[in-house]
Amino acid sequence: MKGLARQLGVDPSFLSRIERGVVAAPEQLVRGLSKALGAVEDPLLLLAGHLPPDVEAILLAEPERSLALLREKLGPKSTRARRATSSETRAERARW
Repeated sequence: MKGLARQLGVDPSFLSRIERGVVAAPEQLVRGLSKALGAVEDPLLLLAGHLPPDVEAILLAEPERSLALLREKLGPKSTRARRATSSETRAERARW
């Protein structure tokens, strides 16, 4: 953790507070983390509570349509969501 903190230019205790959920990770830090870890930036931004700029622009430009599409394609009644739920249920059963 100390090496990563040094690489990002922050105090290790700050990274620890982020990891424990005590403080939110600033967007620039998330971007730096994604580069340092070789991870895809957008999912990390979302998980940290930040929208990627292009996604934010889309949502603001067409909020009703964007929300409807998200709910239709990824909501609880979508095929993908049903498949994920079925897979999770099978995985839970397999553990028993």
